[in-house]
Amino acid sequence: MSRRQTKASSPPSPPVGPQTGPSTSLRQGVIPDPQTASHLQKSSRLAFPFFAFSLLLPSLLFRLLPSTYVLTFPLVFKYVLFGAAGWYIALSLRLPFQFLEKKVNPHAVGGGTLVTLASGICEEIVRGVLLHRWPGGATYGMAYSVGLGWAAAECLGSVGRLAARMSLYYRQDERAIFAKNQLAIMEGRSSFEVSPWTEVVASCGSTLLHVGLTIFVASGLEVTFPLAIVHSVALFIGVKMFTPMGSIPTAAASLTAGIMTFAGSLYIAAAYQSQLGPLRSGPLVAEPPVLPMDWED
Repeated sequence: MSRRQTKASSPPSPPVGPQTGPSTSLRQGVIPDPQTASHLQKSSRLAFPFFAFSLLLPSLLFRLLPSTYVLTFPLVFKYVLFGAAGWYIALSLRLPFQFLEKKVNPHAVGGGTLVTLASGICEEIVRGVLLHRWPGGATYGMAYSVGLGWAAAECLGSVGRLAARMSLYYRQDERAIFAKNQLAIMEGRSSFEVSPWTEVVASCGSTLLHVGLTIFVASGLEVTFPLAIVHSVALFIGVKMFTPMGSIPTAAASLTAGIMTFAGSLYIAAAYQSQLGPLRSGPLVAEPPVLPMDWED
């Protein structure tokens, strides 16, 4: 029997499911149905521009919320850049934990428990340093701008991940099939999924979450560590509980968490402003009335 015949007659590997280590066997690649592939292409072309909409969502919600929540948060471009840089710094801080997890569990695929728990702590510590390193304390505008820059960097990462998944979806070579299997294992799912619109919904939730968390951290440096613990635990629960369920439950959980965090942060900020007047001596200083999307040097 020839080598080609032996390879063709080999039995298919079992379906991908939650595993403790990477699977070295490859499932047989399935060529995407032309109609499904065409629908996915159209859906992705429509979905990609809405990632930019997710960054406008906080400003739109400012105008829709009741008057007691309406705050004037000026958008300061240099703080937006600081927020984007903070996201990359927090991402870099997770690398030692990923290296350590690989040492402890060489068969770990992607970000495991240690990396997930460290993510929230790294993010909130970096956020606290960014907001409280300036004399005089943080301001509403600073917190909003840093949070929006942070969300923009994550949104850019989401666009890149979606583009990579779209590319993998159409490829059927061995390396692509192996990569799809590994992603499915990492996410705890039975198959590889590509869903542009759920990525957009998750991005909207992520934007609201990061802006809200930044406003929370700006209210005082003492808030940073408890918030980091809550963030890490919530992220761990989300990854372990919702991600294996599929893209729709994951996106819904992300949006729900983002809305709750954003609304809670605005409630805190509005309470500070209403109780302490236009200015206060604490860490969070109210801004003078400025149009929400004004750009400042």
